[in-house]
Amino acid sequence: MKVIVDNGIKSVKEIIPLLNGFEAIELIFLNSSDFNNSNIKDADALLIRSTVQINETLLVDTNVHFIGSATAGIDHMDTDYLNKKNIKWFYAAGCNGLSVSNYVMSSICFLMENNIFNSDNSVGIIGYGNVGKQLKKALDYFSIKNFVYDPFLHFDFLSNLELVKNCDLISLHVPLTSKTEFPTNNMINKGFLEDIKGKTLINTSRGGVVDEKKLIHENNINYISDVWAGEPSPSNNIVDFALLATPHIAGHSINGKINGTIM
Repeated sequence: MKVIVDNGIKSVKEIIPLLNGFEAIELIFLNSSDFNNSNIKDADALLIRSTVQINETLLVDTNVHFIGSATAGIDHMDTDYLNKKNIKWFYAAGCNGLSVSNYVMSSICFLMENNIFNSDNSVGIIGYGNVGKQLKKALDYFSIKNFVYDPFLHFDFLSNLELVKNCDLISLHVPLTSKTEFPTNNMINKGFLEDIKGKTLINTSRGGVVDEKKLIHENNINYISDVWAGEPSPSNNIVDFALLATPHIAGHSINGKINGTIM
């Protein structure tokens, strides 16, 4: 079996020898920019990062039947094409969950230092996936009251959306979707924003979840965000509007990258 590996996967050359099952596999290491159709023609599998676009242009008429991505997201993979061609794929969901949770907790510390949030306030979590679980665990540890909303799950402790909106701070941890029972594209719209006037909103999920133009127009919400519509070129207006603005780095930790490699 021939596997082509992205050189940029964190510590991949050091980690692979520590794992079982790679002894009979031929490993070829390439830079992200060298992943093209001709260079991967006879590969059986690709191990990649988000810097490699996985689509028909790359894979047509190749021998590739497995894609492994050391990332927490799949925006760089045309999964419809992969499924249609019966190419199996994997991504490292949750590998950076702790890092993103730490980002939110650090933001809460910043808010406390600036008298915008206190330990008696409450946090609403929208989305109880890998990050949402980590965040609730941290909030519970520090005895910060929290309510969680996730319409796809049915745990007894989950709350409804109105209870989450009533919290002093709302943190978003959802994928960007548009064709599901509960789409998240522009989920934080004019009506939602009117319901949380004077409160704090933290977005570490995807930029398109928040209607940024409506948010700026409301102009009465403390906005902290690590993600933006139109990345990697977000609107200057929304960046200037934000109380804290970071360039999609919440999950870019050594911990997250090593987890992604191992997974």
